[in-house]
Amino acid sequence: MRKLSPAIVVAVVLSMILRPGAEACSSFTLRDDGVLIAGRNLDAPGPLPGLVVVNKRGVKKTGKSFDWLYGGERSPHSPLTWVSKYGSITFNYSGLEFPDGGMNEAGLVFQEMTLIESKYPADDSRAAIFMVQWIQYILDTCATVEEVVQSAHIAVLDGWNWHFYAVDSSGSSAAVEFLDGEVVVHTGEALRHPVLANSPYTQELKLLEEFEGFGGTTPIDADRQEIDGRFAKGASLLERYSTAAEIPPMKYAWKTLDAMSPGTTQSAQVYDITHRRIEFRSSRAPTIRSVSLDAFDLGCDSPAMVLDLDLDLEGDVSGRFEPYTVVNNSRLVSENLLLFSEHPELQAFLEGTGVRLESIVARFVEYPGTTSCEVPETAAEP
Repeated sequence: MRKLSPAIVVAVVLSMILRPGAEACSSFTLRDDGVLIAGRNLDAPGPLPGLVVVNKRGVKKTGKSFDWLYGGERSPHSPLTWVSKYGSITFNYSGLEFPDGGMNEAGLVFQEMTLIESKYPADDSRAAIFMVQWIQYILDTCATVEEVVQSAHIAVLDGWNWHFYAVDSSGSSAAVEFLDGEVVVHTGEALRHPVLANSPYTQELKLLEEFEGFGGTTPIDADRQEIDGRFAKGASLLERYSTAAEIPPMKYAWKTLDAMSPGTTQSAQVYDITHRRIEFRSSRAPTIRSVSLDAFDLGCDSPAMVLDLDLDLEGDVSGRFEPYTVVNNSRLVSENLLLFSEHPELQAFLEGTGVRLESIVARFVEYPGTTSCEVPETAAEP
C-alpha cells in the first residue's frame, strides 16, 4: 500500500465535503444575566445520519491518527492516552468516540467548523490524533476554556481543515485555530464578538466593519439565507439581546441559528450550559427535542447510550436512549462513509493508495472495543 500523502488526503477530503453550503457552519455564545447558552449549526450538502451519544467518565482510551484510521499506518511516536474525567453528550457522524461536538458534565461545550485556511503543526515528537477524536479528548479531559487552550499544544492534530469553538460554565469562550502550523487562540477581549463561522476570526472582524452598526453601510438582513454575512448576523443579534426581550433565551438562540443558516443546515444544537440541557434538531427530524445530562448515570460500569438523531420524536427524549452496540455503530459509520463512496475523487484516492473502504469502516467501528472502564466511579467535579 502506498503511503498516504497528507496533501493528497486533505485535497481529496475537501473535494468531498466542501460542496456548496458545506462551509456554512456557525457557533456562538449568548451570555447575559442568568443566561449562558451556546448555539451551533452544522451545514452540509445533504442530510447526515448521526447518533446522539452519552459518553461515560472513567474510560481509558488511546488516540488514533488520521493515517491509522484511513490507511492503517501506525505513527512512529507514542500515542496519546487518557482516562475520561467527565461524561458528555455528543453528536456523532463518524461513530462512537468520533464526535462533531457536544457538552460535558462540567458545562464545557466544544465544536468544530470548516476552515480552509487551517494548517496543523508539522509532524514532530508529539503524538498525532485525528482532529475528530480530539473533540472527544477535549470533552473527556477539560472543564474550562483555559484547559482547552493548554490541550491544543499537547498533540499534533491531523485530518482535514477545521477550527474550533469552546464555551465553559463561567461564560468564557474561545476560537481555537491552527494557522501556518501555529495555534492561534482568540478569547477574552480578543473575542469581542462570541461568534465563529468559516473564516479566520481576525478576518471575520475585518469584514464585520463593512456592516451597519459596526462601522459600515452594508445592511444586515436576518431573513435572507446566505453564506456571506453570517458572522455579522450573529454578532448583531447577540448585541441586541437582553433579558428584558419578549423572546425567551432558548428561543432567541434558535432565532439566531435560523438567521445564520444559509439553508443547508443538517443539524443544530442549543446548549443550556447552566442547566446542562441540550435542545437539538436535524433536517430529517426538524422538531426540537431535548436531552439532559442529569438524566443519565455517567459511570463507566454501564455502556454508552445512543439515540438516532433522525428519530421522529418531540420534547424530552432522555428516556429514549438505548445502550450502544456494535451494530448501531457499524450502521452509522457505513452509511456515512458510503455517502462519499460515489465521489470519483474518493475512488481515485482508494485506488491510488490501495486502501479499501471496508477497512476504513472496520477501524472506526472496532475502535470503541479498544477502550476500557479504568477507575471506580465517583461524581466528577464540575
